[in-house]
Amino acid sequence: MLICCAIAVSTANAQTENYFGPKKGDFAITIGAEPVINFVGNMFNGNTNNRLSGIGGSLAGKYFFGDRFAVTAGIGIKNSKSTSFSYHPEDEDYKEIILKSSEGDRHFSLDSGTQYYFRPGKRVQPFIGAQ
Repeated sequence: MLICCAIAVSTANAQTENYFGPKKGDFAITIGAEPVINFVGNMFNGNTNNRLSGIGGSLAGKYFFGDRFAVTAGIGIKNSKSTSFSYHPEDEDYKEIILKSSEGDRHFSLDSGTQYYFRPGKRVQPFIGAQ
């Protein structure tokens, strides 16, 4: 009976290696929201000039052809705007008139790339990629 208990305990404590991460045939989606994340992050780092300067982000998909190799494709959008206010101090008659100027920047991108994973299935999976 003691031998049966010892065998049961040893098999119950046997550790199986877990596989973490994607495998061949899996698909992943990545979402990026840089302006919003910068805005929220600046609220906690002591930045006193925290303005949401635009809207943007990215959406990408990744397909794994093998445990070590993936192909990516995505789109990115960025719409930023900066506004400044000024007046002409040399012109006394128009000193109360404030001039507003805005500059905008819009980008749209299509991306594709590949990734090679060095340690598939481990908790930390370093990879190298090209885009």
